Amino acid sequence: MVFGGARTRLELNWTYRNLDLLHAALLSSDNRAVSALGRAVGLDARGLVRGMNALSQELGLRQTHFASPVGIDPRDVSTAWEVGRLIVAASRDPVLSAVMRHSEHRVTPLRGYLSIHYRNTNPLVGQRPGLRFLASKTGFNTEAGYCLAVVVELRALGPVALVLLGARSKAWRVRDLETLIRWVSARPR
Repeated sequence: MVFGGARTRLELNWTYRNLDLLHAALLSSDNRAVSALGRAVGLDARGLVRGMNALSQELGLRQTHFASPVGIDPRDVSTAWEVGRLIVAASRDPVLSAVMRHSEHRVTPLRGYLSIHYRNTNPLVGQRPGLRFLASKTGFNTEAGYCLAVVVELRALGPVALVLLGARSKAWRVRDLETLIRWVSARPR
């Protein structure tokens, strides 16, 4: 069954640092990185999904359920509100937030020979003066379309979580985010 989603750029049987795998997973949705991170902590795909669902319950997310560790299975479901709560939780984790604030990252294997240059799939990260992203994650599957969840620090408002679901294309989700940021920034306080 094919669900759509990102292709991997990581080679099988090579060795990567966990922090590099986090960059690959969070900046560019490299799905092989998610599986490798699960194995690094002793979890197979089912165990990783159980952990994700347990965390969702711990966060009080009653409408969020994971069936796969990478979010491309149509049975992976949530609401915009609960995705917003997830991205806020990620923005408060110092390691995850530090990774998601990078506009790009080079992964060099510990065992293997080709380094991989990853770019953040949210092209606004690190590219717009005055916009400071504390967390940013894009996603896509055939059921949900192109999606984006961010926590961005806006002048006079502080951190604001924004979630966009079902955009027609990668370009539209970024255009919609820019429009939403302008609209939120212009609202009376």
